[in-house]
Amino acid sequence: MIFRKGIASLLTLVTLCCTTAKKPEIVQTSTNFYEQSTESTQHSETVSLHFPADNTMTDSDEKKSDNHHKKNNSVQQEFSFPEFIVKPNHSKEHTTLEKKVAGIEVLDVDLVSSSSQNQIADNSAKYIRKNDSLTLYAVIKANTPDGIFYFTNASHIRFHGVKIPDAKIKYWKNSLEPIIEWYKIEADSLGLWYVRGSGIRCPDGKKECRDVDYDETYWNEGWTNEADVHPTILQDRFKDIKSGLGTMRYKIVVVYGGKEFSTFGKEEVKKHPVKIPRVSVREDTNSWTDYLYEMMNEPYIWGADSAADRIEGADCADLVVYGWRRAGHNQKYTWSKGLPSFTNPISKINLVLTTDSQYVDTAGRRIPVGNDERSVHKGDILLWDRHAAVFLSDNGDGYLGKDDRMIQTLFEEPHVESIQNGPGVPHEVRRWK
Repeated sequence: MIFRKGIASLLTLVTLCCTTAKKPEIVQTSTNFYEQSTESTQHSETVSLHFPADNTMTDSDEKKSDNHHKKNNSVQQEFSFPEFIVKPNHSKEHTTLEKKVAGIEVLDVDLVSSSSQNQIADNSAKYIRKNDSLTLYAVIKANTPDGIFYFTNASHIRFHGVKIPDAKIKYWKNSLEPIIEWYKIEADSLGLWYVRGSGIRCPDGKKECRDVDYDETYWNEGWTNEADVHPTILQDRFKDIKSGLGTMRYKIVVVYGGKEFSTFGKEEVKKHPVKIPRVSVREDTNSWTDYLYEMMNEPYIWGADSAADRIEGADCADLVVYGWRRAGHNQKYTWSKGLPSFTNPISKINLVLTTDSQYVDTAGRRIPVGNDERSVHKGDILLWDRHAAVFLSDNGDGYLGKDDRMIQTLFEEPHVESIQNGPGVPHEVRRWK
């Protein structure tokens, strides 16, 4: 982080010293594209899921975290793991575009997405499998001598269920191209953890509970971009996967005619999350656990409940329940000690007799991982005294042990890691009813 800040500060200083052009006027975007908006998010996936309304959270799941993070205040340049992405200097273009552009008056901007050129691109949240193709399109609503048109590279567009007539959609053919910058909107967490809402008390031992902070990181330019969810603030744990895994929010900034227009940004994530374009990418193993990966890149939020449905973050039990709900089950949110009411026991672990890498049950027998009903399966729930995680895979020896893999969130963003990284030895293994 120190290295990233040093580079960002140096590049910012150089930019300030070398820029002599007048800064473009910043225009707050209107809500023209959102006149028909509702608080329900439309999914453009083959399987459409509407989450149940019962989002109950009863108590705390976790203990105090000692993690701290000093927020990065760099704006113009951001570190994108594993390489630098530096925002271009458009001072010359800004100067040129300050001139009155005859015939075109930009009214508003938005971004839409679709999985193919022939599909209708819209601004709903998207849920896709890893390495599925999803194209993001910038849209500029402008007044022209022939009327109002939507300029974009998408063939068909729709905003909140309202399809724009194809005759109103045009490709940009003016010789003066607008500058279109793309940003990723991410929680600036890095080990911090949060409490959702002022009505929820702080966990014991934690004096201050604050809400999630978000940052905007310059990502790319142009009319279109292929969606990926690779983080720029957190460590990218899935950099070998083209699409990445997890969730990302996006913003565009358009400069034209000496004015700057933008879609909603980091300030609106908590106020109007439905208005922030979002893409969530999951694993592709035909297991309910695939949906857990959609929560990657999102912060640990104690008592998140319904915020988990919006993929803003989760605590340990919220993560477990979120995946099950996304798989189509009408499961209400609960805490770790509430999970036994909705699950069946598979095996209790003897904490006294477990001394090596393999766990044993109350009879002193090793606990098998396999396909029969009495063995541990992928997707089984691991429970500690006040913590929960999901079992993913065996290390190859055929028995449950500390080196097997699980997915959990424990005072930081969700990770896939070995069971030994939990808060000690798990107490029992359970399975959804």
